[in-house]
Amino acid sequence: MNVAALTRYAIAFVAATVVTFGLIWTMQVLIATGKQALTKNQEFKFVDFVRVKRDETVNQEENKPEKPPKPDEQPPDAPPPQMLSLIHI
Repeated sequence: MNVAALTRYAIAFVAATVVTFGLIWTMQVLIATGKQALTKNQEFKFVDFVRVKRDETVNQEENKPEKPPKPDEQPPDAPPPQMLSLIHI
């Protein structure tokens, strides 16, 4: 291993150690201050919502599309398709 690789690994190790201990310390602070929040009596003000049921009637109209008018005359039949032979005999 060369010096650049060792330096890179050393910096990564130090950074990982600092981040790890920083997270552990932060979790410890959160846990230590959280006990006080749970035991502290606070007065909570609750708002009680009452839902009034309204008499709603929904008028549903079934809209049916109008039938199209029948054509006056039938369209002519299509001629049968012509198959071209690709194989020359």
